[in-house]
Amino acid sequence: MSGRKLKTVLASFLTVAALFSATATENATDTATVWRFPVNLKSKNINGLVDVTDIRINEHLLHYTDNDRLTGLTMDMEYNVITPAQCYLSTSSGSMYWYNINLSNLNQSCIFTRGRIDLSNAGKHKTIASFTSRDQRYFNNIAKGPNVIRGCHGFAVKNEKGVLLGTTGSIWEMFKKNKKADIETAENTDELASPEKAFLGNGVNDVNRFYKNTLYTLANLENYRIEIADFSSGWKSGGTFAFRIYVVDADNNRYEVNRADIDATGILKTGEIKLDTEQAFDKYSIPLGYFSGKFGVETPEKIEIKIRTVAMSPRGREEKITERTFTKDEDSKIIIPGKFEKKAAEPAVEGRIIFMHPAKDLSRDPKEGMEQLRNIVRRAKENNFNVICPTAMGHRCMTGANLENKYFQRYFKEWDPFAEFRKICSEFGMELQAAVAVIPEGGEKLKGILIEHPEWAARSREGTVKGWLDPAVPEVKEYRIKDIVELVKKYDLDGICLDFCRLSGGPSDRGAEIYKAETGIDPRKVTIGSKEYIDWYMWTGNHLTDLVKRIHEEIKKAKPDCKLSAYVQGVKFNGEDKYREYHQNFTEWLRKGYLDMIYPTGYVYDMLRFKSWTAKQIQACREANPKVPVMVAIGVRSSHGALQNAQELSDQIDILRKLNGSGAFFFAWVYLEKWLEDARKNSYTHPASIP
Repeated sequence: MSGRKLKTVLASFLTVAALFSATATENATDTATVWRFPVNLKSKNINGLVDVTDIRINEHLLHYTDNDRLTGLTMDMEYNVITPAQCYLSTSSGSMYWYNINLSNLNQSCIFTRGRIDLSNAGKHKTIASFTSRDQRYFNNIAKGPNVIRGCHGFAVKNEKGVLLGTTGSIWEMFKKNKKADIETAENTDELASPEKAFLGNGVNDVNRFYKNTLYTLANLENYRIEIADFSSGWKSGGTFAFRIYVVDADNNRYEVNRADIDATGILKTGEIKLDTEQAFDKYSIPLGYFSGKFGVETPEKIEIKIRTVAMSPRGREEKITERTFTKDEDSKIIIPGKFEKKAAEPAVEGRIIFMHPAKDLSRDPKEGMEQLRNIVRRAKENNFNVICPTAMGHRCMTGANLENKYFQRYFKEWDPFAEFRKICSEFGMELQAAVAVIPEGGEKLKGILIEHPEWAARSREGTVKGWLDPAVPEVKEYRIKDIVELVKKYDLDGICLDFCRLSGGPSDRGAEIYKAETGIDPRKVTIGSKEYIDWYMWTGNHLTDLVKRIHEEIKKAKPDCKLSAYVQGVKFNGEDKYREYHQNFTEWLRKGYLDMIYPTGYVYDMLRFKSWTAKQIQACREANPKVPVMVAIGVRSSHGALQNAQELSDQIDILRKLNGSGAFFFAWVYLEKWLEDARKNSYTHPASIP
């Protein structure tokens, strides 16, 4: 699927380090390395290595100023420069920012910082990061309530004059230099990612512990009070007690406070005893909204709780002490676990779709390949999955089917896997969909029909001609529709999944001439981001929408009950950058009824960010067309990261159910198969009908 595109990985999953005029210290905390971050810019003679070892937000509460800034929020960070280099790392602008998650509504914001990670001197260092403004191009506004800093998108590498030298390590760049990986199958992504293999928040490294110290609550602190409430205890020997902390702000809004300094004392008949108290988290360091402690052998008559909160208010930095005493006869509430702690019910109707690469999963030998194919379908059925979706047309003009298209090279010359898939899926009662790469025709190089018609080849945003078709060219639409309709008719498919159905970023020569004839403007000569560029981009995006419409119409003529779906990259742009979603305007496709199912990407490996991201995508799809099933794509392993165990797989399935998703689309069989039985045991205990 499109998740195979190798994008910035090391940067995207190193969660913490941004910022900040660093000063060396001889007394830095000797904690275990969490992120090892290499900076390798050979052309600039830069070769550095730094470990980030600790991080902590300094304030428990922050005054809300507006929805675009975090004024006054600071963060202590410790790091160890192993190999010094004459550069520093920054997240002050561009696409280098921090992820901020609101724990109440799951909205995500992207926040810049002021400062640097200085690599010029070896040894241990401490620094203070200052968060500044939100990147208004992406996601949501900053909002009041409990929040957490939950990861960093990447880092700019700059010299002492502030000149940009490059960005943090990228698998894609390493591929281009070393030619070590097949982009379509990504066989060697672990090798390319080495030595990191540090996917954010999934337990490869001890990153989750940091998130316990990056929680804060945003509120109107013109005046406020702290409350200790919702106390609960059975008051038994060796038992537990729990309570919540709230801030009531100047707007009379009440928000959870998820971090504070707590001192709890048990009052016994014979004296006093200190009680250890800590905040409750789930296994992914997501707060459950309460604090808990445990009694010893002797049960106290009452508990005195004293909390200290640090706030950055309009008056400056201030501390507040709040106390409350609870006794055995206290009228208390029962502590309710966090929103996502209890497992969702298993629905009777749910998409459980497995994507696969026939070229990677099946032998070219007919006998061996057919046996493997039958085994795949059988195991999927036995473990209560209900749809198989193999790639029929790849982005490099390769096909796992037997198409008449003379420009496509067949993976399987001695047998036809799709004919066999049709027979075996029917035998086992599985639906068969086929994934087709709609726009690429060669990828980075011209292949297929673009060899004969290079004037149909689109450009990148930088103006480089590449192996991508331009949907504004009428012949391109007819060319692609013909192949898709042939697939539906020849193999009696239950569905078509549109993959890579998105724009490249620049026009083809033929498309440019068509646009110029209509408008008088040559899009090859306009500046990226200008009004002229945006007008052309939206015009081409509308042609892509027309192509989706035509595909929908033609496959319904060929087979009325054939379902059209699409793997899409999701919504994230705002304001002036909103036009960029015309590169794949899937909400319009939904509104106009061109899709019967949709698979927004969910290739996110920190569980809180997964919740935030998928909640936004499901909501966007539902608002566009509530009747269309939304099956989020779970990347068991992708260029963005990897799930580490079967329990993480089950947890992502559970999250989608709680967010009102219609099921999951799994990338891919080769990574999923080892966890099929676990998936049945943990999530798919019963068969389900397809939405």
